[in-house]
Amino acid sequence: MTRVHSLEARIPFLNPSVVGVAKRLPLSLRTKKRALFETFGHLLTISIFERRKKGFGVPVGLWAWKPGTFRDQIYDTLGSRSAKFPEYLNPKMVDRLLQEHDRLPLHGHQLWCLFILEIWLQRLQ
Repeated sequence: MTRVHSLEARIPFLNPSVVGVAKRLPLSLRTKKRALFETFGHLLTISIFERRKKGFGVPVGLWAWKPGTFRDQIYDTLGSRSAKFPEYLNPKMVDRLLQEHDRLPLHGHQLWCLFILEIWLQRLQ
């Protein structure tokens, strides 16, 4: 449910018992991972606590380029005569993206978005 509403939450930390303990902690321990460090610091290296946030990257560029992943499905869907996206987008530009991506995979995210758009347009009908 948190993802549906664009919220980030750590499910174990929402456990009522954990929340109850956290409420009793001084404010200084409730911020900046301090309580976690105090509790579990001896189990992990300091670099874990000092590192910057990392995003969770999805390799759509690789998926759209490497044969045997989603590449064939993306190319077949966007290259189909029954594709719906040409009603909204210039098909020559999409063909150009596909051709350029074949030589040098730079357009993976764009192709993935176009693929998802096409699937959505097909399901509308």
